[in-house]
Amino acid sequence: MIKIGIDVHGVLDTAPHFFGELTRLLVENGNEVHILTGAEKTDTLEKYLKESLGLSWTHFFSVTSHHKEIGTEITYIHGNPYMDNKLWNRAKSEYCREHSLQLHIDDSDIYGKYFSTPYARFASSQLEIIEEMNTPDAIENEEELKDDLSNYNEALYKKPSVTVDVAICTIIDNDLKLLLIKRKYPPFRNCWAIPGGFLDIDLQESLEEAAARELEEETGLKDIYIEQLKTYGDVDRDPRTRIITTAYFSLIPYSDLKNQNIRSASDAADAKWFSLNNYETELKSNDEALAFDHDKILHDLKRRLQGKISYTPIAFELLPEEFTWTDLRKVYETILDKSIDPTNFKKKIRAIYQITELNPKKTGTSAGRPPALLNFNGVKEYYI
Repeated sequence: MIKIGIDVHGVLDTAPHFFGELTRLLVENGNEVHILTGAEKTDTLEKYLKESLGLSWTHFFSVTSHHKEIGTEITYIHGNPYMDNKLWNRAKSEYCREHSLQLHIDDSDIYGKYFSTPYARFASSQLEIIEEMNTPDAIENEEELKDDLSNYNEALYKKPSVTVDVAICTIIDNDLKLLLIKRKYPPFRNCWAIPGGFLDIDLQESLEEAAARELEEETGLKDIYIEQLKTYGDVDRDPRTRIITTAYFSLIPYSDLKNQNIRSASDAADAKWFSLNNYETELKSNDEALAFDHDKILHDLKRRLQGKISYTPIAFELLPEEFTWTDLRKVYETILDKSIDPTNFKKKIRAIYQITELNPKKTGTSAGRPPALLNFNGVKEYYI
Protein backbone atom coordinates (compact mmCIF):
# COMPACT_ATOMS: atom_id res chain seq x y z
CA MET A 1 0.00 0.00 0.00
CA ILE A 2 1.17 3.50 -0.86
CA LYS A 3 0.81 6.14 1.86
CA ILE A 4 1.31 9.64 0.55
CA GLY A 5 0.83 13.06 2.11
CA ILE A 6 0.28 16.20 0.05
CA ASP A 7 0.17 19.83 1.18
CA VAL A 8 -2.53 22.12 -0.21
CA HIS A 9 -1.05 25.60 -0.40
CA GLY A 10 1.80 25.80 -2.90
CA VAL A 11 1.44 22.17 -4.02
CA LEU A 12 -2.05 20.82 -4.72
CA ASP A 13 -3.46 24.18 -5.77
CA THR A 14 -0.59 24.79 -8.24
CA ALA A 15 -1.36 21.69 -10.35
CA PRO A 16 -4.94 20.66 -9.54
CA HIS A 17 -5.51 18.61 -12.72
CA PHE A 18 -2.40 16.49 -12.15
CA PHE A 19 -3.00 15.95 -8.43
CA GLY A 20 -6.72 15.41 -8.97
CA GLU A 21 -5.99 12.53 -11.33
CA LEU A 22 -3.17 11.19 -9.15
CA THR A 23 -5.19 11.17 -5.92
CA ARG A 24 -8.20 9.59 -7.65
CA LEU A 25 -6.12 6.71 -9.00
CA LEU A 26 -4.40 6.16 -5.64
CA VAL A 27 -7.65 6.06 -3.68
CA GLU A 28 -9.44 3.86 -6.23
CA ASN A 29 -6.62 1.31 -5.98
CA GLY A 30 -6.76 1.05 -2.19
CA ASN A 31 -3.93 3.41 -1.28
CA GLU A 32 -3.91 6.17 1.33
CA VAL A 33 -3.93 9.85 0.41
CA HIS A 34 -3.44 12.24 3.30
CA ILE A 35 -4.32 15.90 2.75
CA LEU A 36 -2.26 18.13 5.07
CA THR A 37 -3.15 21.80 5.32
CA GLY A 38 -2.76 24.73 7.68
CA ALA A 39 -6.34 25.91 7.12
CA GLU A 40 -9.06 24.95 9.57
CA LYS A 41 -11.14 21.97 8.46
CA THR A 42 -14.60 23.14 7.37
CA ASP A 43 -17.30 21.90 5.01
CA THR A 44 -16.55 24.85 2.73
CA LEU A 45 -12.87 23.89 2.48
CA GLU A 46 -13.63 20.25 1.76
CA LYS A 47 -16.15 21.25 -0.92
CA TYR A 48 -13.53 23.50 -2.54
CA LEU A 49 -10.92 20.73 -2.57
CA LYS A 50 -13.35 18.18 -4.04
CA GLU A 51 -15.27 20.30 -6.53
CA SER A 52 -12.80 23.02 -7.52
CA LEU A 53 -9.53 21.09 -7.35
CA GLY A 54 -10.99 17.63 -8.04
CA LEU A 55 -9.06 15.94 -5.24
CA SER A 56 -9.68 12.59 -3.57
CA TRP A 57 -8.36 11.53 -0.17
CA THR A 58 -8.68 9.01 2.64
CA HIS A 59 -7.33 11.16 5.48
CA PHE A 60 -7.45 14.87 6.23
CA PHE A 61 -5.22 16.77 8.70
CA SER A 62 -5.62 20.45 9.62
CA VAL A 63 -2.80 22.08 11.59
CA THR A 64 -5.14 24.77 12.93
CA SER A 65 -7.82 22.30 14.02
CA HIS A 66 -5.16 20.11 15.66
CA HIS A 67 -3.70 22.98 17.69
CA LYS A 68 -7.14 24.26 18.70
CA GLU A 69 -7.93 20.82 20.12
CA ILE A 70 -4.74 20.67 22.22
CA GLY A 71 -5.05 24.27 23.41
CA THR A 72 -2.19 25.98 21.59
CA GLU A 73 -2.48 29.76 21.59
CA ILE A 74 -3.54 30.89 18.09
CA THR A 75 -3.65 34.51 16.93
CA TYR A 76 -5.93 35.43 14.03
CA ILE A 77 -4.69 38.20 11.76
CA HIS A 78 -7.09 39.28 9.01
CA GLY A 79 -8.91 36.00 9.55
CA ASN A 80 -5.81 33.84 9.07
CA PRO A 81 -4.42 31.69 11.93
CA TYR A 82 -0.93 32.46 13.22
CA MET A 83 1.25 30.73 15.79
CA ASP A 84 4.88 29.94 16.45
CA ASN A 85 6.39 28.65 13.20
CA LYS A 86 8.13 25.72 14.87
CA LEU A 87 4.93 24.47 16.50
CA TRP A 88 3.09 24.83 13.20
CA ASN A 89 5.56 22.84 11.10
CA ARG A 90 6.32 20.19 13.70
CA ALA A 91 2.62 19.25 13.84
CA LYS A 92 2.78 18.19 10.17
CA SER A 93 6.04 16.33 10.71
CA GLU A 94 4.69 14.38 13.67
CA TYR A 95 1.53 13.52 11.74
CA CYS A 96 3.61 12.08 8.87
CA ARG A 97 5.69 9.98 11.25
CA GLU A 98 2.73 8.73 13.30
CA HIS A 99 0.84 7.62 10.16
CA SER A 100 3.94 6.03 8.57
CA LEU A 101 3.71 8.10 5.40
CA GLN A 102 6.22 7.02 2.78
CA LEU A 103 6.25 10.42 1.05
CA HIS A 104 5.05 13.89 1.92
CA ILE A 105 5.05 16.55 -0.80
CA ASP A 106 5.25 20.06 0.62
CA ASP A 107 6.63 23.43 -0.38
CA SER A 108 8.74 23.56 2.79
CA ASP A 109 12.00 21.70 3.30
CA ILE A 110 12.22 21.69 7.09
CA TYR A 111 10.28 18.51 7.83
CA GLY A 112 13.36 16.34 7.50
CA LYS A 113 14.30 17.06 11.12
CA TYR A 114 11.28 15.13 12.36
CA PHE A 115 10.23 12.92 9.44
CA SER A 116 12.47 11.43 6.75
CA THR A 117 11.16 10.95 3.20
CA PRO A 118 12.87 10.90 -0.20
CA TYR A 119 11.81 14.52 -0.69
CA ALA A 120 13.11 15.56 2.73
CA ARG A 121 16.46 13.85 2.05
CA PHE A 122 16.65 15.55 -1.34
CA ALA A 123 15.96 18.95 0.20
CA SER A 124 18.59 18.31 2.87
CA SER A 125 21.17 17.42 0.22
CA GLN A 126 20.44 20.69 -1.57
CA LEU A 127 21.15 22.59 1.64
CA GLU A 128 24.51 20.83 1.95
CA ILE A 129 25.35 21.91 -1.59
CA ILE A 130 24.44 25.49 -0.78
CA GLU A 131 26.63 25.40 2.33
CA GLU A 132 29.63 24.25 0.29
CA MET A 133 29.32 27.01 -2.31
CA ASN A 134 31.98 29.70 -2.13
CA THR A 135 30.46 32.24 -4.51
CA PRO A 136 27.01 33.12 -5.86
CA ASP A 137 28.24 32.37 -9.36
CA ALA A 138 27.36 28.69 -8.84
CA ILE A 139 23.71 29.58 -9.43
CA GLU A 140 22.73 31.60 -12.47
CA ASN A 141 19.47 32.91 -11.03
CA GLU A 142 20.22 35.41 -8.25
CA GLU A 143 16.67 35.30 -6.90
CA GLU A 144 16.81 31.51 -6.70
CA LEU A 145 20.03 31.80 -4.71
CA LYS A 146 18.41 34.19 -2.26
CA ASP A 147 15.47 31.83 -1.75
CA ASP A 148 17.72 28.81 -1.23
CA LEU A 149 19.95 30.66 1.20
CA SER A 150 16.90 31.86 3.10
CA ASN A 151 15.71 28.26 3.45
CA TYR A 152 19.19 27.22 4.49
CA ASN A 153 19.41 29.89 7.17
CA GLU A 154 16.00 28.89 8.51
CA ALA A 155 17.17 25.30 8.87
CA LEU A 156 20.57 26.26 10.26
CA TYR A 157 19.48 28.81 12.88
CA LYS A 158 16.74 26.97 14.72
CA LYS A 159 14.56 29.40 16.66
CA PRO A 160 12.96 28.75 20.06
CA SER A 161 9.61 30.23 20.99
CA VAL A 162 9.54 33.27 23.26
CA THR A 163 6.90 34.06 25.88
CA VAL A 164 6.40 36.54 28.70
CA ASP A 165 4.83 35.79 32.09
CA VAL A 166 3.51 38.58 34.31
CA ALA A 167 3.05 38.03 38.05
CA ILE A 168 0.39 40.54 39.13
CA CYS A 169 0.66 41.34 42.85
CA THR A 170 -1.46 43.36 45.25
CA ILE A 171 -2.23 43.60 48.98
CA ILE A 172 -5.59 42.21 50.12
CA ASP A 173 -6.42 42.02 53.86
CA ASN A 174 -2.78 42.45 54.85
CA ASP A 175 -1.68 39.61 52.60
CA LEU A 176 0.43 39.84 49.43
CA LYS A 177 -1.77 38.28 46.76
CA LEU A 178 -0.84 36.93 43.35
CA LEU A 179 -3.18 36.44 40.38
CA LEU A 180 -3.05 32.95 38.86
CA ILE A 181 -5.09 31.45 36.02
CA LYS A 182 -6.24 27.84 35.71
CA ARG A 183 -5.21 26.36 32.36
CA LYS A 184 -8.09 25.07 30.28
CA TYR A 185 -6.01 23.07 27.80
CA PRO A 186 -2.93 20.80 27.82
CA PRO A 187 -0.16 20.84 28.71
CA PHE A 188 -0.79 21.11 32.47
CA ARG A 189 -4.56 21.17 32.00
CA ASN A 190 -6.36 22.32 35.20
CA CYS A 191 -3.10 23.47 36.76
CA TRP A 192 -2.59 27.05 37.93
CA ALA A 193 -0.16 29.33 36.11
CA ILE A 194 1.14 32.88 36.00
CA PRO A 195 -0.69 34.85 33.27
CA GLY A 196 1.33 35.21 30.09
CA GLY A 197 1.52 34.56 26.41
CA PHE A 198 3.67 34.36 23.30
CA LEU A 199 5.59 37.34 21.96
CA ASP A 200 3.58 38.64 18.98
CA ILE A 201 6.08 39.05 16.15
CA ASP A 202 3.51 40.69 13.88
CA LEU A 203 3.03 43.49 16.41
CA GLN A 204 6.80 44.09 16.35
CA GLU A 205 6.69 44.44 20.11
CA SER A 206 9.53 44.34 22.60
CA LEU A 207 9.49 42.04 25.62
CA GLU A 208 8.43 44.96 27.82
CA GLU A 209 5.62 45.87 25.43
CA ALA A 210 4.44 42.25 25.36
CA ALA A 211 4.41 42.15 29.17
CA ALA A 212 2.46 45.43 29.33
CA ARG A 213 -0.03 44.07 26.77
CA GLU A 214 -0.56 40.88 28.78
CA LEU A 215 -1.04 42.96 31.94
CA GLU A 216 -3.66 45.15 30.29
CA GLU A 217 -5.47 42.14 28.82
CA GLU A 218 -5.66 40.46 32.24
CA THR A 219 -6.51 43.50 34.40
CA GLY A 220 -7.66 46.27 32.07
CA LEU A 221 -4.90 48.47 33.52
CA LYS A 222 -2.02 50.19 31.78
CA ASP A 223 0.84 52.51 32.76
CA ILE A 224 1.29 50.38 35.89
CA TYR A 225 4.55 49.53 37.66
CA ILE A 226 6.12 46.56 35.92
CA GLU A 227 9.64 45.19 36.28
CA GLN A 228 11.58 42.32 34.73
CA LEU A 229 12.31 39.50 37.15
CA LYS A 230 14.38 36.91 35.27
CA THR A 231 14.60 34.85 32.08
CA TYR A 232 13.98 31.09 32.29
CA GLY A 233 15.21 28.76 29.56
CA ASP A 234 15.56 25.20 30.86
CA VAL A 235 15.35 22.78 27.94
CA ASP A 236 12.46 20.75 29.37
CA ARG A 237 10.44 23.56 30.98
CA ASP A 238 7.65 23.16 28.39
CA PRO A 239 6.75 19.75 26.91
CA ARG A 240 5.49 21.25 23.63
CA THR A 241 8.73 22.71 22.31
CA ARG A 242 11.75 24.76 23.37
CA ILE A 243 10.21 27.87 24.96
CA ILE A 244 12.16 30.63 26.67
CA THR A 245 10.16 32.94 28.92
CA THR A 246 10.99 36.28 30.51
CA ALA A 247 9.11 36.77 33.76
CA TYR A 248 7.91 40.18 34.93
CA PHE A 249 6.10 41.33 38.05
CA SER A 250 3.62 44.14 38.51
CA LEU A 251 2.72 45.83 41.81
CA ILE A 252 -0.75 47.38 41.91
CA PRO A 253 -2.78 48.94 44.75
CA TYR A 254 -5.88 46.87 45.41
CA SER A 255 -7.94 50.09 45.26
CA ASP A 256 -7.08 50.22 41.54
CA LEU A 257 -8.00 46.57 41.02
CA LYS A 258 -11.19 46.01 42.99
CA ASN A 259 -13.36 47.82 40.43
CA GLN A 260 -11.76 46.01 37.48
CA ASN A 261 -13.47 43.09 35.81
CA ILE A 262 -10.59 40.65 36.16
CA ARG A 263 -11.55 37.47 34.36
CA SER A 264 -9.82 34.49 32.90
CA ALA A 265 -8.76 34.66 29.26
CA SER A 266 -10.25 32.42 26.57
CA ASP A 267 -7.57 29.78 27.13
CA ALA A 268 -8.11 29.72 30.92
CA ALA A 269 -10.79 28.04 33.01
CA ASP A 270 -10.60 30.36 36.02
CA ALA A 271 -8.67 33.23 37.64
CA LYS A 272 -8.01 33.50 41.36
CA TRP A 273 -5.92 35.40 43.92
CA PHE A 274 -3.40 33.31 45.90
CA SER A 275 -1.14 34.30 48.79
CA LEU A 276 2.45 34.62 47.61
CA ASN A 277 3.61 33.60 51.08
CA ASN A 278 1.26 30.63 51.31
CA TYR A 279 0.26 29.54 47.79
CA GLU A 280 1.87 26.10 48.17
CA THR A 281 -0.38 25.26 51.12
CA GLU A 282 -3.46 26.65 49.34
CA LEU A 283 -2.78 24.49 46.28
CA LYS A 284 -2.00 21.38 48.29
CA SER A 285 -5.21 21.67 50.32
CA ASN A 286 -7.20 21.44 47.07
CA ASP A 287 -4.94 18.77 45.54
CA GLU A 288 -3.83 21.25 42.86
CA ALA A 289 -0.47 22.23 41.38
CA LEU A 290 1.40 24.88 39.42
CA ALA A 291 2.17 24.51 35.72
CA PHE A 292 5.58 24.53 34.02
CA ASP A 293 8.39 25.92 36.24
CA HIS A 294 6.19 28.61 37.77
CA ASP A 295 6.95 27.44 41.30
CA LYS A 296 10.58 28.40 40.67
CA ILE A 297 9.51 31.78 39.29
CA LEU A 298 7.37 32.53 42.36
CA HIS A 299 10.19 31.60 44.74
CA ASP A 300 12.49 33.98 42.85
CA LEU A 301 9.80 36.67 42.95
CA LYS A 302 9.41 36.41 46.70
CA ARG A 303 13.16 36.74 47.24
CA ARG A 304 13.34 39.69 44.83
CA LEU A 305 10.58 41.61 46.61
CA GLN A 306 12.06 40.95 50.05
CA GLY A 307 15.41 42.21 48.85
CA LYS A 308 14.25 45.27 46.93
CA ILE A 309 11.86 46.61 49.56
CA SER A 310 14.82 47.43 51.83
CA TYR A 311 16.51 49.81 49.38
CA THR A 312 13.90 50.85 46.77
CA PRO A 313 10.45 52.48 47.11
CA ILE A 314 8.50 49.54 45.64
CA ALA A 315 6.24 49.41 48.73
CA PHE A 316 4.58 52.64 47.64
CA GLU A 317 3.48 50.96 44.37
CA LEU A 318 1.12 48.81 46.45
CA LEU A 319 -0.54 51.79 48.19
CA PRO A 320 -3.06 54.37 47.02
CA GLU A 321 -1.95 57.97 46.62
CA GLU A 322 -2.90 58.74 50.24
CA PHE A 323 -2.09 56.25 52.99
CA THR A 324 -1.29 56.03 56.71
CA TRP A 325 1.83 54.97 58.58
CA THR A 326 0.04 51.78 59.52
CA ASP A 327 -0.82 51.06 55.88
CA LEU A 328 2.80 51.49 54.85
CA ARG A 329 4.18 49.40 57.72
CA LYS A 330 1.73 46.59 56.92
CA VAL A 331 3.08 46.44 53.37
CA TYR A 332 6.61 45.99 54.68
CA GLU A 333 5.49 43.39 57.22
CA THR A 334 3.55 41.49 54.58
CA ILE A 335 6.42 41.30 52.09
CA LEU A 336 9.11 40.62 54.72
CA ASP A 337 6.77 38.22 56.57
CA LYS A 338 7.71 39.57 60.00
CA SER A 339 6.62 42.19 62.55
CA ILE A 340 8.26 45.64 62.55
CA ASP A 341 8.58 48.09 65.45
CA PRO A 342 6.42 51.15 64.51
CA THR A 343 8.71 53.80 66.06
CA ASN A 344 11.93 52.62 64.43
CA PHE A 345 10.05 52.08 61.17
CA LYS A 346 8.98 55.73 61.00
CA LYS A 347 12.51 56.95 61.65
CA LYS A 348 13.99 54.76 58.95
CA ILE A 349 11.39 55.68 56.33
CA ARG A 350 11.73 59.41 57.03
CA ALA A 351 15.51 59.11 56.70
CA ILE A 352 15.28 57.56 53.24
CA TYR A 353 12.12 58.90 51.61
CA GLN A 354 10.37 62.23 51.26
CA ILE A 355 7.05 61.83 53.03
CA THR A 356 4.45 64.60 53.27
CA GLU A 357 2.03 64.43 56.18
CA LEU A 358 -1.37 65.86 55.21
CA ASN A 359 -3.63 67.74 57.58
CA PRO A 360 -5.85 65.14 59.27
CA LYS A 361 -9.55 65.61 58.75
CA LYS A 362 -11.80 64.99 61.71
CA THR A 363 -15.08 63.43 60.64
CA GLY A 364 -18.41 63.53 62.49
CA THR A 365 -18.41 63.85 66.25
CA SER A 366 -16.05 60.98 67.01
CA ALA A 367 -13.47 61.68 69.65
CA GLY A 368 -9.74 61.66 69.00
CA ARG A 369 -7.55 62.65 66.12
CA PRO A 370 -7.80 60.51 62.96
CA PRO A 371 -4.62 58.86 61.62
CA ALA A 372 -2.47 61.20 59.56
CA LEU A 373 -2.66 60.71 55.82
CA LEU A 374 0.64 60.61 53.96
CA ASN A 375 1.97 61.24 50.46
CA PHE A 376 5.12 59.74 49.00
CA ASN A 377 7.18 62.42 47.22
CA GLY A 378 10.29 60.53 46.24
CA VAL A 379 13.69 59.29 47.39
CA LYS A 380 16.09 61.59 49.23
CA GLU A 381 19.42 62.29 47.58
CA TYR A 382 21.35 61.07 50.60
CA TYR A 383 20.84 58.94 53.65
CA ILE A 384 20.85 60.52 57.13
